[in-house]
Amino acid sequence: MLKATAVLAALMAVAGIVLALTAGGDDDAGGGRMTLERNVSPSGRGEVLVSVTGEADVAPNVKEVALRCLDRRDRPVTAARYPWPLQKDAADPQPHIHQAASPSELDRIERCRIGTRPPLAATLPLR
Repeated sequence: MLKATAVLAALMAVAGIVLALTAGGDDDAGGGRMTLERNVSPSGRGEVLVSVTGEADVAPNVKEVALRCLDRRDRPVTAARYPWPLQKDAADPQPHIHQAASPSELDRIERCRIGTRPPLAATLPLR
């Protein structure tokens, strides 16, 4: 009997851990996500393409959000404000920002943040 109880307790603990690890974080449940990629604009200029998927929100009556891109020491590299909600276009159906950046800025940017609630952040992948 004691052995069966121990096995049942172990199975319940494993099930609880699996449930805890898989619960939450679903974009459909109000969790927005942000991705970054180095890009070249149609005019040939360098940029960071900032895309937002899922649900992201801002404070009531807010018409714009701040985007800040930082280096590895959290120093600002670029910063700008954009209309909210973010725009979509035929080339990218996700809400997104085309943040212009010089080659030197693209080399220095490590991550960007956008002023949603809660704030969204992402790391720019290495080249």
